[in-house]
Amino acid sequence: MKYKLSEYNYHYIVENDFILYNTRSGAILTGTQDEFDLADFLKDISSYIDHEYFGTLIECGIVVESEINELEELKKTYNNQDKEMLSITIVPTFSCNFKCPYCYVNTNPSKQKKIMSNAVCDGIIKYIRQEVLNEGYTICQIIWFGGEPTLAIEVIEKFMKKLSILSAEIGFMTTSTIVTNGYLLSEDYFLRLYNSNVRIFQVTLDGMKDNHDLYRVLEDGSDTFEKIYENLKNISNTFIDEEFSISVRSNFLKDSLNTMERFLEKFYRDFGRDNRFTLSFRPVIDFGSTVSELVTSKKQARYMEAYLLKKMIQNDKKYIEEQNPMFNLLPTPIEHWCRIRAGNYIVKPSGELCYCDSCISDEECIGYISEQGEIYLENNSDSWLYDVFEDIKSNCLKCKRLPICMGGCVLERKQMGKYICHWTDDYIMSSLKYLVKL
Repeated sequence: MKYKLSEYNYHYIVENDFILYNTRSGAILTGTQDEFDLADFLKDISSYIDHEYFGTLIECGIVVESEINELEELKKTYNNQDKEMLSITIVPTFSCNFKCPYCYVNTNPSKQKKIMSNAVCDGIIKYIRQEVLNEGYTICQIIWFGGEPTLAIEVIEKFMKKLSILSAEIGFMTTSTIVTNGYLLSEDYFLRLYNSNVRIFQVTLDGMKDNHDLYRVLEDGSDTFEKIYENLKNISNTFIDEEFSISVRSNFLKDSLNTMERFLEKFYRDFGRDNRFTLSFRPVIDFGSTVSELVTSKKQARYMEAYLLKKMIQNDKKYIEEQNPMFNLLPTPIEHWCRIRAGNYIVKPSGELCYCDSCISDEECIGYISEQGEIYLENNSDSWLYDVFEDIKSNCLKCKRLPICMGGCVLERKQMGKYICHWTDDYIMSSLKYLVKL
């Protein structure tokens, strides 16, 4: 058997230590030059085939069989993604009890107060039924988005009850997530959602109170931090035996680093022993909001994320690695950048459809769903279904970072005509340099 180095390797050697990272497998290996001469190995792997570590290198994807076309293997992964799962995002209302200056969901007043009707909900149920029967899906994922979806909790309860009946009738699993600001997430509301099979919650807290209450305020400008935080503590203390996950997301701007660091310490004091709670930090993306001048560049955002993650590792390395594996200093391989693909729609309150949750308030839509569950698409809908592996002119196909972005954000490509890399070689190498010292 002949072997070759993977096309997706990164490495860093400093004095006697080295680190290897493969973007296709996500594997990270460290060692010393004394036990394994990496510099010599990278020049010629043929003399290392009988080395005791060679099997590990194959297992981790650092070394592959010579006849393997890794790009074709990535293409298979891309095309086989989630064949068993149908994912539908439902926006039960555009209404929101917050007025956040960086929010990209801006709709005209006539649409803001609209609540999804029973007819639209029934149309979604009928669509799910025919898709499961026709395509053989074994899992249906429902994501509740807004606006603020808890303002339409009755819609969620009724829909999830009908979905439960359907799943028992024709045999498929269901999973449900809600993206909420957490202000109404009292013990009562949490239990109502939990009993409706909503088990994954994403709640936003933008650092400590002094920062959070600058940006995430009620419509009348009132503070929200204390109530949201108390809701989370009550859930943690009250529902001790229930299985769920709450991902607390902190959105940061250029000047947010200090408050995020302080919030990290507070979060671990209150939730560090509850494995159902995780924390991540994400940059605010500029969609033309009133805080545009405070938004970080992509490069700056990556380094701020890395700084915060280092602080998380210093707090409790085991907790981060086991409980929040997607928030790593080095990115993990993915099947697709986002959920955009044929059949996985975002349904607005009126039944209009879109593919991207960053565009849910746009007047333009890709189609609509009928009360009978039939999908009617506009001519522009195909422009969203970008396939990087069909774009033979794309530089992405030659890039070592392809397994961790898979072509990147479709919206950015549509808006700018190109993709601006979220991950860079400079960032990956600086992360390797940090990790090799741990």
